[in-house]
Amino acid sequence: MSHCVGDGEDEIRYNVCNHNVFTCVTCSQKTDADGVATIYIRVQSNNMPKVCWRHNTRSDAVPDYKAVDFEVVWNANVNLLENYTLEDFDTD
Repeated sequence: MSHCVGDGEDEIRYNVCNHNVFTCVTCSQKTDADGVATIYIRVQSNNMPKVCWRHNTRSDAVPDYKAVDFEVVWNANVNLLENYTLEDFDTD
């Protein structure tokens, strides 16, 4: 059962919660032209939680079906890589 907040502060109603959930995580290896192998991890999901949720009827912030599909290098070496510069921290 899902616990939903009603229109009034003290009003609570219980509804049946039905939704489909999927998450798939896969790994693959790709080799470049120089013969260097890189491991990738891919995540696919429909963005739904595996449990029911509390919902405030006055809010649009509720889970919704969204296609999530991304692939990244697994355990990439990010040593000494910075996404900021020293000037970002300079103050007068």
